[in-house]
Amino acid sequence: MTDNRIIRPAVLSDIPDVSSFLTSARYIHRHLDWRTPLDWIGHQPFTIMLESERIVGLLAYPEDPPGVSWIRCFATAPGVLPSKIWGNLFEETLKMEETQKAVICALGLQEWFASLLLANNFIHFQDIVVLLWNRKLNPVPPLAAGFVIRPMVEGDVEDVASVDQKAFEALWVNSAETLRLAFQQADFSEVLECQGEIVGYQISTSNQFSAHLARLAVHPDFQRHGLGSNLVNSIFQHYLEKNIRQVTVNTQRNNYSSLTLYKKMGFEVTHEHYPILVYNR
Repeated sequence: MTDNRIIRPAVLSDIPDVSSFLTSARYIHRHLDWRTPLDWIGHQPFTIMLESERIVGLLAYPEDPPGVSWIRCFATAPGVLPSKIWGNLFEETLKMEETQKAVICALGLQEWFASLLLANNFIHFQDIVVLLWNRKLNPVPPLAAGFVIRPMVEGDVEDVASVDQKAFEALWVNSAETLRLAFQQADFSEVLECQGEIVGYQISTSNQFSAHLARLAVHPDFQRHGLGSNLVNSIFQHYLEKNIRQVTVNTQRNNYSSLTLYKKMGFEVTHEHYPILVYNR
């Protein structure tokens, strides 16, 4: 790193400069979630590298939920190769972590980013696979007595977060704040209730031509009773009424229970997949 480069935490007053930097960045990784990179400013670690007061690099991986730090954004200015600044930027950012105990992970959406991390002490942990609905409505048993599926409302978010935390391994849990944003940006979301208690939910997004099942969970105590199938079938019915017949979903390649459910409902694994990379502390 040259003498006129400094690395420091980004603060709220940096938002205009960071916004401008991201617009012109040559290399940029953005995590797939419901926040923009700018939304993370004010949450640490979120560092910027400056050269002659100009941003030339950015790295952000705040914890959310606690104990898990996804790399939300990494970017470099035109003319700056990621490999030339990653080492110093990551090393200095590590020092700014509050606990240095969180799992640091990343979704390798682009080959250059995955290769960069693999060359810098990250390991290939698993893969995310993309599935596409084959447009066939397979038979689904009626919803069991005592259960009801209804539209989600914002007041459900805390209970939905509780289900989410119980249904997923720590790496895949979404915080209540994240789920609130997901609900606000969703096109279609529902909860599954049993005697007034939320025990499952789904959140889906769409555009004019296709839909995506972004989140689906059923409380562990109520799994393997066909309830996930009822939620997925509700999604299909909703989008068919809107004349949308392309529906996708993502899951881990080794999440066999999810894969079994989705395949039973008519989803087929595509060739599209992305590595999950974890930092080897």
